[in-house]
Amino acid sequence: MTAAPATQAISINLTRDELLALLQLMGSSTMNGLPEDPFAGVSRKEREARLNAGLETLINRGLVEAQSSDSAVIDDTLVALVGSCVLPGASMVLSGLAPDGTADPHFFNATPEILVEHTSPRPAIHTFTFLPDEAALAERLRAVLAPIAAASRPSEFAIVSPDKLIADVFRWSRNNQAAKASASLVKANWPASEAESFVRSCAGFAIYTGLCAWGLRSEQIEGTHTLIAVSDQQRGWLLEPQGERGDLLHCRSATGQDVADAMVRMARPLMQAANAP
Repeated sequence: MTAAPATQAISINLTRDELLALLQLMGSSTMNGLPEDPFAGVSRKEREARLNAGLETLINRGLVEAQSSDSAVIDDTLVALVGSCVLPGASMVLSGLAPDGTADPHFFNATPEILVEHTSPRPAIHTFTFLPDEAALAERLRAVLAPIAAASRPSEFAIVSPDKLIADVFRWSRNNQAAKASASLVKANWPASEAESFVRSCAGFAIYTGLCAWGLRSEQIEGTHTLIAVSDQQRGWLLEPQGERGDLLHCRSATGQDVADAMVRMARPLMQAANAP
């Protein structure tokens, strides 16, 4: 089996059982974007039944070719797409946490051979999409952030706050404790109007977090970077760790364009990993 040409748009959907069966064939039990133990709490009998069912559908779809009772050949394209998520050189996750607690994480994984986006558009369904270049990566990042793109009323506001305070504000905002959240920010020298707008946005709209890590194939991770964005679709804020211990957050007013540009810049290590010799 051969891979499709790199210039083609490639996207493959797998069920959870197909994915886990594929990982077993590849000598892995999990990958970036899955729990450490995907079968936690599942009996051995059910585990074997699901793996067998997943393998059967992979064979029926022509993605795996059984050679004998104990060997199989996997489609080259499938190996490349999923393999990038098993052992990436660099990885980024961008996710929006909605007020109801649901999230829609998008995982971007890079190896010297390929750059792939992994999402789960529906429960137990996984989509792997080849991204051919930096423009395609940027387009996908901006698409994830589309709900805050309209934010276009920046101000000169900027302040440094402890990350613990902001974490508490997020929690209080989501637990109907807006007054407490606003008061804690005002006590930390936020202007009252800014604090109230920020808390309303945290309570009623998604909180976006981007995390990028690179040098993942080294003995020690070479670096990580995090950005957090909050917006009510009119105003927006960008929060970035600073300080030696990273326990402070630089919080500033930002437009939706500012946020998207910052997330795209943060993703540069993925392109460096994808272009590595």
